[in-house]
Amino acid sequence: MKIALSPDLHCFYSTYDRLDDAGNSIRREEWKKSVKTMLQFCKKNKVDTIIFPGDYFVNPKPTAEAVLLVSELFKAFEKSGINVVGIAGNHDIAGVGKKNMNDVVSAIGANAKWCSSSFGTTVIEDVGFAFLPFVKSPELTAYSPDYANMEMAEQLIHVAGDMKATLDKTRKVKKTILVGHWSIQGAVTSSGQSMAYSASGVETVLPLSELVAQKWDACLFGHIHKPQVLSESAPFVAYSGCIQRINIGECNDKRGFYIYDTETDAHEFLSIPAMEMVSFSKEIASSADFDALLDEIKSTKIAGKIAYVKYTVSKESFGYVNKRELIKTLDAGNPVCIAGIVPKVVEEGRQRDSSLTETLDNESALAKWLATKQQVSDDDKAKVMALFKRYSDELVEEAV
Repeated sequence: MKIALSPDLHCFYSTYDRLDDAGNSIRREEWKKSVKTMLQFCKKNKVDTIIFPGDYFVNPKPTAEAVLLVSELFKAFEKSGINVVGIAGNHDIAGVGKKNMNDVVSAIGANAKWCSSSFGTTVIEDVGFAFLPFVKSPELTAYSPDYANMEMAEQLIHVAGDMKATLDKTRKVKKTILVGHWSIQGAVTSSGQSMAYSASGVETVLPLSELVAQKWDACLFGHIHKPQVLSESAPFVAYSGCIQRINIGECNDKRGFYIYDTETDAHEFLSIPAMEMVSFSKEIASSADFDALLDEIKSTKIAGKIAYVKYTVSKESFGYVNKRELIKTLDAGNPVCIAGIVPKVVEEGRQRDSSLTETLDNESALAKWLATKQQVSDDDKAKVMALFKRYSDELVEEAV
């Protein structure tokens, strides 16, 4: 069986968006083009099953348009003879007892048999799938009361182990696949932060060694937006990332999805189109520095891309910056939008950390800064990054 691991869909982010000449959202049209390309690649490569590992939407209260777009996508795959397997992600769950992925799947008319927001197993042909969706702690404890005294990561590992045992006892199952929406130890975010194993804390991180010990054939996950393979084989462990670039920190991340063949254990990554982001950085201490920034923008192709400028300047040098001229120069390049023009005012003569460049987004800068703090444990650093990501996501959700 050929299995495609879809990237997180996040249908669809309106950040860095504008309307085209026909009045359509550029980001929405980009999303539609990306998923159409994914479907075409799946048909061309004779994919049998596609896994959607959660985070279908931007927040737990998707718009009618977003639900319709995902519905059409699911139906397009099914019409092409491709099985749809899906679980819920943290952006799909509003809370205990509220609308969840099962409700959405039913509403959009997809094959609910293989889509779930709960733990469980299913078998397609000779491949057994186990679901490890994102859940809140009370739901996990209610499902596995025998493990209630354990930390969340430990509970999840035990639940996964129980599902593996169930599939191993199923006579016709030859391959076992764990589908999840969690962080795994060793996964790297777009900011460069490596996920350290943590049994407790804000961000639940599963130990890779435990998944390997359970002898899955593959662990195909969503949640981390940077495409990556954590284990090449026995098991194959991978994230396909996110279908769109969401913030400037993801400007260098590739976009696409993995295909895994259960017969040969081979895998490959197929790239799909995504809007490019261009970031400019400059320390401005003179008029010549500002002119150099303008020249760099003029010589860089930014048409059809998202542009972002960050510059460092002292109070004494602030007068060298002509923001109106800066915007005019950017607009002349015809970008999709200007994501931001962000000044950083520093004291004259202040020594700067050379690793904290102005191309970094806030999450990346925080990760770099934490890396310099030797007195802070890796576990505490991971908790700080998780808190930052959690509240950043909540702010985005509230703004949508």
